[in-house]
Amino acid sequence: MSKLQSLIEDWRKIVIRNLEQNDVGKLAEYSLHLSRILAYPDLDITRNLDIIDSMGREIKSSNKELISLRPTQMITTINNCLFKERQFRPSRLLQSSK
Repeated sequence: MSKLQSLIEDWRKIVIRNLEQNDVGKLAEYSLHLSRILAYPDLDITRNLDIIDSMGREIKSSNKELISLRPTQMITTINNCLFKERQFRPSRLLQSSK
């Protein structure tokens, strides 16, 4: 089996077989699996899902009125938290590909 075939089979086994229609609740998990398959073979899916959940709870608790915001305001609030407060930056892999 070629490397590409192995990656595709991994994706089918982990994601496609468990995918439910309109299952947006698992979008982060599926994205992490794709990242693991394509670029980060040692990525700990569970640990990173916990981190994402923690950040979501933090954003929600620090912005009680978040639900009443317009979608664009909500995106701005989340972006401020991630990119200004937490200083998120692009991956080194992404930067080196430019």
